[in-house]
Amino acid sequence: MSDQAILGLILILILLIPIAFMLLVAMKDRKRAAKWRASFSETQQYDLLDLVKYGFVTARATGQTITGITAELNNRTDRRIYGLISPGTYFIASGAHQNMVIYGTNRFVLYRNETKRIVLPAACINATRPVPRDKDSFTSVAKANRALALFLERAGGQDPMVIQAGVWAITDDYSAAQIQRTLVTTVQGRKQPAISLAQIAAAKRILNELHISNRL
Repeated sequence: MSDQAILGLILILILLIPIAFMLLVAMKDRKRAAKWRASFSETQQYDLLDLVKYGFVTARATGQTITGITAELNNRTDRRIYGLISPGTYFIASGAHQNMVIYGTNRFVLYRNETKRIVLPAACINATRPVPRDKDSFTSVAKANRALALFLERAGGQDPMVIQAGVWAITDDYSAAQIQRTLVTTVQGRKQPAISLAQIAAAKRILNELHISNRL
């Protein structure tokens, strides 16, 4: 066999290996999905991320304020579903506005083919993007990184502005000054930071307790 033929075979193998790997992963994913669906129980509680991943529920949302969103959950099955939205689940923006991450533990029930709208406490993830308005939409859900999820689990009962400060400290590496410049409110005709230094300090204490690096 000539060197050119050998080189050709090597190139073919290089192309085929990643394709074979992707097919193998796809087969494993299909088996995992089939097993999950087969084991589904109407009396068990499931995380929204899994319900969406395996096609049982669609999750969309619209903006409300910087501290919340209105979620629309649709049961695509003829079964009753007990669902859980865990801290760190975020709704993916369909436009240039910020993604919104959920804090606190939120439970829901969906009956067969039911669509339910619920207001969820949330914080903005991307500080440089516009705050979502009521006409802005979100198309699906995903899971935030571990540091953000840990912070939201610990800070769930805090004031929303404490949570927002901590979120931006993680997702955007913002300092206290940057946070105060980003979110501004008007009181008696005067503009001032919507997040106080005391609220930022509270967020910093939680981040430090969790050993999460920050610039607050």
